[in-house]
Amino acid sequence: MLTQLGTVILKVTDIRLSTTFYHDILGLPIRFDSAGWVEFDLPGTTLALHPAPAEFREHVGKNGVTVNFLVEDVKRIATDLRARGAPGDLTVIDEDFGKFLEVIDPDGYAIGICQLRRK
Repeated sequence: MLTQLGTVILKVTDIRLSTTFYHDILGLPIRFDSAGWVEFDLPGTTLALHPAPAEFREHVGKNGVTVNFLVEDVKRIATDLRARGAPGDLTVIDEDFGKFLEVIDPDGYAIGICQLRRK
């Protein structure tokens, strides 16, 4: 039985550009960094970046994958992301489940930032 997600691997076209985005803009702590593999240290899981093979690069970020992060204060995160130069308008949207915003990484992956509504 599958019980825990271990690693989410994103195939990227430029590992340095993507590392800068996830570390400098999103603020994720780096656990391991090499030319062919970067890991970000997250509680309970790992987000990893790996260079996409040349024949795969035209599809990177266009496959419908969204990586969501849960936060306590999405409006504060939006302010922080703007200050760090995140692309897009970073509009916080009210949803039935809580508040949500989305930022797009350098390869076109959607990164969701979600504050769940307290019950």
